[in-house]
Amino acid sequence: MHRRLAFLLTPLVLLSLIGAGCGGGDDKPAAASTTATSSAPSGDVKTILSSIKGVAQQGPQKIALNVAVKLDGTIKDPNVGALLGTGPIALSLTGPVDATGKAADLSFDLKAGKITLAGGLRLAGEKAFLKLNDKWYELPADALTTTSSGSTGSVDVTKALAALGDLSALITNGTVVGSEVIEGIDTDHVAGDVNTAELVKAIARVAATVDASSSPIDTKQITEATGKLEEFVKNAKVDLWVGKADKQVHRFKLNLDAVLDAKTKASSGLDGINLELAVTATPTDSPSVETPSGALPFSQLQTDIGPIILAGLGGASSTP
Repeated sequence: MHRRLAFLLTPLVLLSLIGAGCGGGDDKPAAASTTATSSAPSGDVKTILSSIKGVAQQGPQKIALNVAVKLDGTIKDPNVGALLGTGPIALSLTGPVDATGKAADLSFDLKAGKITLAGGLRLAGEKAFLKLNDKWYELPADALTTTSSGSTGSVDVTKALAALGDLSALITNGTVVGSEVIEGIDTDHVAGDVNTAELVKAIARVAATVDASSSPIDTKQITEATGKLEEFVKNAKVDLWVGKADKQVHRFKLNLDAVLDAKTKASSGLDGINLELAVTATPTDSPSVETPSGALPFSQLQTDIGPIILAGLGGASSTP
């Protein structure tokens, strides 16, 4: 996809990384698999949003991340267009993560046009593994670097959350939807429109917390992308579920519509993008992760990735 189009999505990817660190804690609530109505809300929108703690709690978390991207238009690049077509791009990632204990056992599904892939991702101490087509591959040692400070790679979740500032400033026309129980956690559900101007400022502050020397996220690209948000984004709505007791965001949803400018339309063939992002994070037990037997070296993954994608084009996929 054209470089200018990537600029629009880059800051949203950063926010999704932050969202994955919003929930959690050391005290595990009673198990509950469904969302249900609970007691009365804790207060009005500003009271609830201003009570959110700016520091991510430590402890194992059960993560559920879902991202869906719909493209409006016809992709000009024939190679990309042949793969993606006009279908939506959808990614789901679920499973327990313990950053402090260096353990994770995640499953993922990816559908992008004609490509369908499924697999797994494991972190066992200092070793990380990726599963594709029923084969496990060992990733480079620094692929999933974690630290006890709550950072993943070179994104320090604690600093990033603090840099977001007052969340009430990022939401306009806010309403209290009600109270809901999510995985045993009593939460306040608030919704509203995204204040794009304030979001641009917040993303710039968050980008400043990223270690540009080692981060997979290009901070220069983030800076340039944030300047395009106000121009491109025409509609953005957000929902937050805030724990009444721990004041943490346990679920975050974003629905965004963007209309591209003439230059980006001409280069990409796309008129606009719709993005739906949902992240749920709740306390859980630390996963017991075993090193996959017979894991192949990373060099083999580099050889196999082409055939894996071709198999994905036929709809073949595996579950971890």
